[in-house]
Amino acid sequence: MEIIRAIKSRKSIRAFKKKKVSISVIKKILETASLSPSGSNTQPWNVHVLYGNTLKRFTKEMVQEFLKNSKRLKLERLNYMDTYRAPYLERRRKVGWDLYNLLGIKKGDFQKTLDFHSRNYMFFDAPIGLIFS
Repeated sequence: MEIIRAIKSRKSIRAFKKKKVSISVIKKILETASLSPSGSNTQPWNVHVLYGNTLKRFTKEMVQEFLKNSKRLKLERLNYMDTYRAPYLERRRKVGWDLYNLLGIKKGDFQKTLDFHSRNYMFFDAPIGLIFS
């Protein structure tokens, strides 16, 4: 695939088929991903693969914790700004409201918004969850 076509066709997926993914396929993907460059080939990450009952238990506990503490939650995302300014604030709002519109979430519907945010902690129902640390 040409790089320009790959960049232009990139998208985020928030829904998954129920089809099972074999562990051998996951291992092959992770083995290939491990070839990604890292400083002095240190590969400073661990990957935790969750599936089956382990995934179900983990996501259930994570959603409960999120719902219990969502008002106090402080995200430590290095790629996010503490305070957004133009033009970033407008871009962020537009993509957010475009998404919420597709999902039928009206402005001010805090319960539906919270329910949608909690889906992050369920890996959006993906059959396998990967945690990189």
